[in-house]
Amino acid sequence: MKIKKIFASAMTLVLAFGLMACSNDAKNNEDSKEETKVEEKAEDKTSEDNSKEDKKEETDKEAKDKKFDSPIYDVAYNCLPEDFEEIFRDEKEDLLTIEFGLKKNPAKKITVQVSDNEERFKELFKIPEDAEDVKVGEEDGKFWDDGSFRYLVVERENYSIYARSTLDKDETIKVVSEAK
Repeated sequence: MKIKKIFASAMTLVLAFGLMACSNDAKNNEDSKEETKVEEKAEDKTSEDNSKEDKKEETDKEAKDKKFDSPIYDVAYNCLPEDFEEIFRDEKEDLLTIEFGLKKNPAKKITVQVSDNEERFKELFKIPEDAEDVKVGEEDGKFWDDGSFRYLVVERENYSIYARSTLDKDETIKVVSEAK
């Protein structure tokens, strides 16, 4: 009789552990199904996000293409001092701001603002009374120095340039005069 009770108890435990194992497998299967559904939803969302990003990139590209209709975005700076590189660029509808300088020496820089909107251009600066008339290439310009920066304003046929520089007068004029 004792053996039957022990055997019955052992069988009960074996069946109980078996049922628990089956129950865990069922939960794992349900969890894996849920994970698969979540992964599928995530993939669907990712593909939707990608298509939205593609559409946004196309829209951004179209906007940039429209923005580049102005000659100010095509101006090239061919005569920068040695080791100068573009540090900052900000393109707006009718104003382009570019800062050139040395990465090793941030005190040496020139910031150029180019605009084809005369009203907006006039808001960028105020020419002092003691500004010097200078020749910048074939155009006339105004140059002044406030002790910290050198400033140069040149109005060209299609656009105007305002430069603020830590370079000396001749270098500042040279950079702006060679901008085409």
